[in-house]
Parts: sequence; C-alpha cells; structure tokens
Amino acid sequence: MGDRLTNLAIEQLRDALRAVGSPAFFEAYKTFFSTRIAFGTFLMLRFDADQPPLLLDHWIEPGKLIGRPLEDYMESSYAFDPFYLYRSLPKEGGLFRLADIAPDRFFSSEYYLQYYRGTGLCDEVGLLIPLQDGGVAHLSLSRRDGQGPFRRSELRSMESYAPLLLELLAQHCIAVAPAPVDQPGTARPRCPMPSEAMLRIA
Repeated sequence: MGDRLTNLAIEQLRDALRAVGSPAFFEAYKTFFSTRIAFGTFLMLRFDADQPPLLLDHWIEPGKLIGRPLEDYMESSYAFDPFYLYRSLPKEGGLFRLADIAPDRFFSSEYYLQYYRGTGLCDEVGLLIPLQDGGVAHLSLSRRDGQGPFRRSELRSMESYAPLLLELLAQHCIAVAPAPVDQPGTARPRCPMPSEAMLRIA
C-alpha cells in the first residue's frame, strides 16, 4: 500500500464505508478486493459459539465448482472448518491463510479432500475479527484449481489494507447481524440457501 492510499482505493473504501449496514455494502466491499486479487468464492459470515454460521452474503463464480459446496458447508461441514474453529484471534483480528491455521494432518482429512479438493478449490484466505457482542465476523476468499494458490505478493497487499477492511467488516456485521438471543432449547435458524440461479454473477 505504501505511504498513501491511491485515489481508487480511497474511493472504493469510501463507498464501502457509506454502505455499511445496507444491502449495497457487500458489492462495494467485494469491488475493493476484486480489483486487487482474483478469487472464485467470496463469502461473508458471522460465527457464534455453539451456533451454525450465519451467511450474510456471498458470491460464487458461476459454473466453476463441483457439487454444492456452499450448501454442504452451511448444513454441516462448517463444524470442521479451521476458520470456524480458530480461537487464537487477537482483539483487532487479522488476515489468515488456511495453511497457517489448519490443524495437523488437516490436508489429508476427509473434510479437506471432499470440501476443497472434491469441489475444485485449492486455497483460502480469510479475515476474522472478534465482535464486541461475542461473535466473530468472517470474510472468506477461495481460489479454484485453475487460478492457483494465493501469491505472497497478493497477501502482502491485502495485509496492508487489513486494519481498514477488518473494521468495515466488523461494523457491517454488527449492523446487519446482531448476536443471537440465547433461549433454552432453541438455536438460530439456518440461513435459507439460494438456488443456483440466485447466485450473484459479477
């Protein structure tokens, strides 16, 4: 990022800031990333202890992945996701690569072989930031086999913007997805899954 933001970055971050808490935020936020880094999936979620993830919004490159990875994730496989399970977060959050937070033998696990390799994904990075109400906001970016893993130069660029991106993510998540109210014998309803035709197309 250097010592100063470019005019384009300033405009894009301003657009995202103005859209916090509104339906326009997701597209404005994604635009900032898409002009700097290639990805095949872009998922925005909220994690809460002992609750399924809450899907805030998503984009999946149409026709590129095998099967129904998003549906499978939301229904059950999230319980094996290293990002969902990660507990060593600093209070300011951070940008993490899958390989850096995955447990031992993760890359030979059934979850990795089916969810990642089986659907055509090859790498993932994520923003994670604790929320004041106890939840965690998460942004996931994945790459397909045809795109190859994230490069170090791309990650360094994202790390330089991470403090601003994390704060925007946290503020939006709090605005649109407050903490669930704990009631005995109840659980947060799972976010209804869209049909293939409803997936956003860039």
